[in-house]
Amino acid sequence: MFRASLSAVLALLLFLSVTAIAAPPPSKDDLKEAKRLATDAQRALKKKDYDKAVSAFEAAESKVPNFEYAFGLAKAVELKGEPIEAWRVMERAKSYGVPPKETLSYDGFRLKLEQRLYQDHAYLELDVTPADALVREKTDGQWMPPHGRWVNRSLSTLRVEAPNFIPTTVQWHHPTGYAAKKRVELVPANAYGRVRISGSPAGALIMVDDAALGSLPRAETRLLPPGKYTVKVEKDKYLAYSQQVDVRAGQVTDVNVVLEEAESAGQKLVKSKSFWGWMTVGIGGAAVITSGVLLALASGKQSEAEDLNATHISGYDAYLSEYDALESDISSFAMGGWVSLGIGLALAGTGTALLVADSLEEGDESVEAAGADLQIYPLPTGVGATVRF
Repeated sequence: MFRASLSAVLALLLFLSVTAIAAPPPSKDDLKEAKRLATDAQRALKKKDYDKAVSAFEAAESKVPNFEYAFGLAKAVELKGEPIEAWRVMERAKSYGVPPKETLSYDGFRLKLEQRLYQDHAYLELDVTPADALVREKTDGQWMPPHGRWVNRSLSTLRVEAPNFIPTTVQWHHPTGYAAKKRVELVPANAYGRVRISGSPAGALIMVDDAALGSLPRAETRLLPPGKYTVKVEKDKYLAYSQQVDVRAGQVTDVNVVLEEAESAGQKLVKSKSFWGWMTVGIGGAAVITSGVLLALASGKQSEAEDLNATHISGYDAYLSEYDALESDISSFAMGGWVSLGIGLALAGTGTALLVADSLEEGDESVEAAGADLQIYPLPTGVGATVRF
């Protein structure tokens, strides 16, 4: 028990010593100078020189911070035509402690100032959690605790912030003069999460739930309520990326993205089974037509040879030479025709196989065109081809 009492005494002594160091008592010269400045301020008030009175009271309070000089400054500021600033100074005077003999004077001035302010202003008071949060207002700067201010009648936009809490914006409508209270409770930051996106290529646009966030190689969202969000990454000449992510309280969800280059129309066409199928069928068809022309030419030459045999009247040597030429043409045209026909049928069969494979793939069935079994064989009248899958 003795040790506890001794600890308490030591703590009290330490507090008093720190307080004394932080706020040393005014010297005799300060007291004398402050009194002189207050006298000058009172004289200036009598002459209605409010600027001089305000400056003198401010200087006196800086020398000796007490109720007397702060309260005098509040009155001078009110006479100068700045009722809101007068209210603030009056609140500061109250923090020094209102002497009993000044209570009536203080209350009367407060009531007078309040009545004047209510004609054109509204008094807003925030009950904020945490209590040390900062409140910012566009036209009235920063509010320190306690969070109460006089503002012009209309609409106030207040930004409430505190370390380790989610900041929030408060819209407050106050068209008429009155005292209004509002409670604002900030949500701890550890109740929210973030999404961090990294990857390549640089410059790719990042969107979270269709809202632009930034660009690769790295971007991070603001604090988000837990839940599911859709991350999209896009860039010209690359395939778009989309993923749904789960944001958890107090955690950062990492997403790594590497976009793939998009194929050009030509590249897609070259890789298409349909393209090669129709190409092969077309070439095969052209080869078949060519074979028909060559075989027709061979048939015509054959008719000429037969006519020559039946009608020739020239010498044997001339006949033989002309007949041999016709036989050579017949052989060349027939060989070319049958070869073209075989190639044409083979190509047409391969092209058909590719088109069938492409059609089955589009129907979500797996077919390997390379697995087709193509056979070409001779026939008494030409060449045949068979395709098996």
